[in-house]
Amino acid sequence: MRQEVDLYPQHAEWLEEKRKIPVEVAVANDVVTSRGNLAFEYRKNGALLYRKERYAKGSEKSFGRDRKGAESCLWGVDTLSDVSSEEAIVITEGEIDRLSVLAAGFGPCVSVPDGAVADEGTGMIDPLDDKKFSFLWDGELLIKPLRAATKIILATDNDHAGKAMRNELAVRIGRNRCWFVNYPGKTKDPNEVLVEFGPDALRQMLENAQPIIPGRLAPADAFDGQPIPLTREFGAGKIDQHFKYSPPSLCVFTGPPNAGKSQSSLFFTATAADTLNLRIAILQFEDHPGRLIRDLEKIRQSKGDCLDEASDWISRHYLFISPEVAEEVDFSIDWVKSTIEQAALREGCKIVVLDPWNEIEHLYDSRKGVAAYLNDKLRDLKRLARRLDIMLIIVAHPDKASGRLKAVADWDLYCLDGGAAWNNKADQGMVVIKNPDNEAERFFISCKSRDFDRWGRTGSVCVKFDQKSRTYKDVAY
Repeated sequence: MRQEVDLYPQHAEWLEEKRKIPVEVAVANDVVTSRGNLAFEYRKNGALLYRKERYAKGSEKSFGRDRKGAESCLWGVDTLSDVSSEEAIVITEGEIDRLSVLAAGFGPCVSVPDGAVADEGTGMIDPLDDKKFSFLWDGELLIKPLRAATKIILATDNDHAGKAMRNELAVRIGRNRCWFVNYPGKTKDPNEVLVEFGPDALRQMLENAQPIIPGRLAPADAFDGQPIPLTREFGAGKIDQHFKYSPPSLCVFTGPPNAGKSQSSLFFTATAADTLNLRIAILQFEDHPGRLIRDLEKIRQSKGDCLDEASDWISRHYLFISPEVAEEVDFSIDWVKSTIEQAALREGCKIVVLDPWNEIEHLYDSRKGVAAYLNDKLRDLKRLARRLDIMLIIVAHPDKASGRLKAVADWDLYCLDGGAAWNNKADQGMVVIKNPDNEAERFFISCKSRDFDRWGRTGSVCVKFDQKSRTYKDVAY
């Protein structure tokens, strides 16, 4: 049974007179007096985890927590349980700012538990070791309300630490779903807006929030403070110079029959899952996932895992098309797009593989032709990858004429049916082809890179395919 805790009159008076927050809003949102201090109760699933007390002496303030090993959570996280995916969620930097947003009649709203960060971090983010932001994670996934939300307004403070916090939250939540606010006048947080301009101005500020990824045309200052797209090497050897992980991106794998297009794309995802700790969805339309799982087991066993360890690793990092779905569904382009959204938003996948393109059910408009259709669909998928901030890999077979090419130098994305569209839309293009002088060797040819700084320079690397481990090793010439 919940213990009733009073809010002392002096604290209620301070909230109403100094912060313009009605006492009814404060009491309804777990604001209490604890040991003579104004305090905020942190609850999750109805249970009290701890209280955060506010100490004030003049204009100075500090905080204390009786956490005692309790987990960290967003303040007000329980209020998100019934929020629909269409509602915008506001995240503030502090509890008083959250109360200000609610006092303005805007919500749902939650606050981070421990304020801002001094500077932006570097390197990859491991949800299981992301201690400062543990309140965002449920294991390796974002907490359910944040996974489901389509719009999240980051109303952090308008200072260096607040902007760093905004960018750190956006990187974890997904920049494509995050919006930011422009503070009026010289104000720097929601409470200052409430005090100086009133609830209508605060509500209007939130309603006018701007997407972190700008739409249409914007001046240069609209891009200030935006995170630079993440670029990381796969850890796959020399090919790292020519092929990198930098979402959002559309990557196309092709090559002659039986050269190892699917095998090589699987190898790169396994390397990314291991080196970069990513979650991956493989939509394999031509083969049973069982073969992919066996190959992944061999890749992991080559790294020293026993079979049980390999199986656990695959379960943590990979998702495949459900067997029941595979038997009953026609894989239309609309089905593919909705499944990509599910993989990114609900399952936290950062790489999605479509393998192969030719097995998707394509309904061409005879008046437009194949090239126009292909151009439209690749554009749609590229926009989707940008919105979801993922790397989308498409494995595609060459056209009949190109499938008979012998010379390595003749291969590029124009070898696909509708080649101009493939080459124009792809951010990265990879050809996998056997070395005509050595059956065990393959050439990885990076034939398209839209930005050398982000995705590496075009070029080729010779590798040897190890049948036993299902891996590729650099060949030294």
